[in-house]
Amino acid sequence: MEKITDDLVKYKDYVFAKDLVNAEHIDSLQSFEIRDSDIFLVTYPKSGTIWTQQIITSICESEMGDIYPNNLEMMPWLEYIGKRTDYSLR
Repeated sequence: MEKITDDLVKYKDYVFAKDLVNAEHIDSLQSFEIRDSDIFLVTYPKSGTIWTQQIITSICESEMGDIYPNNLEMMPWLEYIGKRTDYSLR
C-alpha cells in the first residue's frame, strides 16, 4: 500500500482510509461470495449514503424482525475491516 497522506493510502489505484484497510483484506474480496438475498448500496460521496442505509435497514428490520443497534452492523462497508470480517455468517 502506497502512503498518500498521514491518513490515506493507495492500493490498486483506489484510495482508502489508512487505519481501516489492509492489502490482504482488499484482496480477499475478490473471492467474496454474493447471495441472492444480499443488498448492495453503492453511492457517490456526500449523496445521502447514511440516510439511504437507514431506509434500507428500516425496511429489512420490518421484514426480518431483526433489530440492529446501528447501520454498520446491518450494512457494513465491505472494503473496511470491521468487527465481523466473515460475511458468510449472515
